[in-house]
Amino acid sequence: MKKLILTAGVSLVLAACGGGGESTGGLDQPELGAANEAQAPANTTPLAAAPLAAAPLNTSDIEVDVDFNLASSRSIDVDFDIADAEGTHASVSICTDYAQGGSAFDVNYDSCTVTADMFDGKFSHSMDVTHEFDSVVAVVWFLDPGTEPMYQEFFVDNATRSKGSKPSLVWR
Repeated sequence: MKKLILTAGVSLVLAACGGGGESTGGLDQPELGAANEAQAPANTTPLAAAPLAAAPLNTSDIEVDVDFNLASSRSIDVDFDIADAEGTHASVSICTDYAQGGSAFDVNYDSCTVTADMFDGKFSHSMDVTHEFDSVVAVVWFLDPGTEPMYQEFFVDNATRSKGSKPSLVWR
């Protein structure tokens, strides 16, 4: 039994390693001739004509422009003071994965980075949004089952209103 396992193991190793060496046109590889050379495509890629710049050998060799922001997210202040929600107890969800469908939104609530309580129409918070998202949607849910949720889409870019130098989402 040991010889069978040993033989199988050695065969597996030899098969995995391959043969190496050059072929002389045996059964496994046809000989190169004029017919095969005529079928070979010419190398016409633009990269073949221009030499590539030398790539850095170490990450310490990489140079980054001083204006480049290496942060993967941006911090955003949230400031809601919604007159239509005054005198109520509600909850707020701020989500990144959604699609607008008419006057409402189809929201993937697994993508919500903020879920919190809102009291008397007021909510303040600070959150991080990664650079892959250019917009978020805020949903205000009311405890009263007869009151429909409120939706507000915010675009998170340089045009976002800001308090000082930090961007903010303002809903009034």
